[in-house]
Formats: sequence, C-alpha cells, structure tokens
Amino acid sequence: MLPGDYVIHTLIGHEGSISCVAFGSRALVTGSEDRTARVWDLATGLVVASLEGHEEMVTSVRMFEDAEVAKVIPGMVIWRVCLIVYVMCLL
Repeated sequence: MLPGDYVIHTLIGHEGSISCVAFGSRALVTGSEDRTARVWDLATGLVVASLEGHEEMVTSVRMFEDAEVAKVIPGMVIWRVCLIVYVMCLL
C-alpha cells in the first residue's frame, strides 16, 4: 500500500480466485473461478447477491444501473439483482 492508503473493506465470499470485476456507483460485481458472480455493497462491504448456476468460471461481468442498457447479448446471461442493478455474465 502507498502512504495514506488504507483498507475500507475486505470482501470475503468467493471460494476461488476472482477473474473479473465491475464497479458501479453503489456496488461492485466480481466473477470467479468458483462459477459464481457476487454483488457487493460498497458502503458496507457485504454481499448483496450471489449469482450461481454458471457451468464454467465467470470470465466477464458488467453491471448496469439502467434496465434499458442491459440488452440481451448471445452468450450472456442477465441477472436482475435488485431494482437498480443488473449484472451481465459471459457464459
């Protein structure tokens, strides 16, 4: 760490290495070798949702805070996590 840097939260939950990350204004999404994606609340550091059921490791995630932007793309799955967050994972 650099001088003046400090840890705000340590995110604990994945059982494998994290392979991808996406940031939003209030949340963080991580994809992992454990075949899950997780949505984290940036204010608390807690898991908001664990997105399970992927057959392979999650290699790409993208978060949308607008339903109009979250278009269906072949090879992707869209998760509606809550009223304002949608997560796209590469299958």
